[in-house]
Amino acid sequence: MVSENNAIVSTEVSNNQIFKVQPTYSANDLNRIDTGQLGKIILKEYERIVVFRFSRFFKNCHMGPGPVKLLKGIDEIALQVDLRELFKTVEIVEYTKDRVPLEIILAIFYEISDPISTINLKGFPQSFLNQANVIIAGHIRGNNLGQILKEKRRIQEEAKEELIKFMVRYGVRINRFEFYSIAVQNPSVKQTSFFVNTTNVQYTSVVRNA
Repeated sequence: MVSENNAIVSTEVSNNQIFKVQPTYSANDLNRIDTGQLGKIILKEYERIVVFRFSRFFKNCHMGPGPVKLLKGIDEIALQVDLRELFKTVEIVEYTKDRVPLEIILAIFYEISDPISTINLKGFPQSFLNQANVIIAGHIRGNNLGQILKEKRRIQEEAKEELIKFMVRYGVRINRFEFYSIAVQNPSVKQTSFFVNTTNVQYTSVVRNA
């Protein structure tokens, strides 16, 4: 409830005690200040926050961009997200089916399409990257080295589909999912890496002595 002088009024406080609006903060301040001290924050065009009021979704939606008013001691910022396309790399080291240690560096481009759903994934984005690691590690363990090097595109596409199916329920859209490099991590074998040429998305091999 807002009075004529734009002060925020809490209906839960007796005697109509008024919580005055606190100084304005940017979204960058959210991680270092107590929510109880907030009155109003300014979110950039690509920023959103999910707010709990009395530990429940406020208006069942995310808030932002622009100025957002919060009730002192009542509202809780449950999640802050960036709606721009984001880029992460994941390094996976696992043994192949024929017991060859293999390192794959995975490049993932993703964006958040539904912040409300994202809040259901605990520890985002690290848990999202852990899931990508689990999926790729499973494919490494299930194939011989020769199969992985020969059919890397097929494995890449299958892993991408698995990750998309997992993340769609949490409001995360996977735009690109690529093996940046594949390297044999065995001192007794020549180190072989396969790098992606991002211009034409063709694979070239580079062989170097162990």
